[in-house]
Amino acid sequence: MSLSSTSSAGRGSSDGDIIGSVINHGKKAYWTRGSGYHYHCTLKRGENTLEGEMARLTMRSMSTQDGFDYDGLQATYVEFMTRPGSHNDAYASSYHRMFFANRAAGRPLRECPDNDNHNVDAIDGLIIPAVVLLGGAAQPESLARQAAQESVRVTRDSPKVESFVNELSTMLRSVLRGQTAAEAAQATAVRVLGTPLDTASPISFSPMPIAEVRMSTEDSSSGR
Repeated sequence: MSLSSTSSAGRGSSDGDIIGSVINHGKKAYWTRGSGYHYHCTLKRGENTLEGEMARLTMRSMSTQDGFDYDGLQATYVEFMTRPGSHNDAYASSYHRMFFANRAAGRPLRECPDNDNHNVDAIDGLIIPAVVLLGGAAQPESLARQAAQESVRVTRDSPKVESFVNELSTMLRSVLRGQTAAEAAQATAVRVLGTPLDTASPISFSPMPIAEVRMSTEDSSSGR
């Protein structure tokens, strides 16, 4: 975390005040160069990470809006993130920092979601759409998928993440119909990668195009 920018995506200076003043209030000291703090060092036992809070936030918004509503969820997101004490996590991923840097620069909210073409195209982008997909499980799948893809755009600009919503939808619906998570994962591997996963040992394969998208978590090697 001590390498991450406090004003924008990825690595950079800790001079900016998006972290500490706009979001993640009072947590900037943990981002100081050379400090060496763990990403979630401020969390107490049982407290959610910020991304866990994103799931809860989406559920609350859907319950009050009677389903997914782009503007409603975005307004809820902004209020939560800018309210001191709303959560206790020290870390905020690149997409949060970019969103609120754009907002601080005066952009309209719908123009605040952004992408650095590296850290934002990450697996945490599926947290909000997963909740939207489950919340729309009683709807026709096409409608639930459309809402879930739109929900990606509430916080980030990532067509790559949106492309994975289709696969996530298929997996979740399979589990809801009675497949185990392992069975759904293997079916997805066959469909997307062209081969089942050997969970007993590593395997090599030539992935299909959808698997070429880098969907890693934003680890230290990427600058987060």
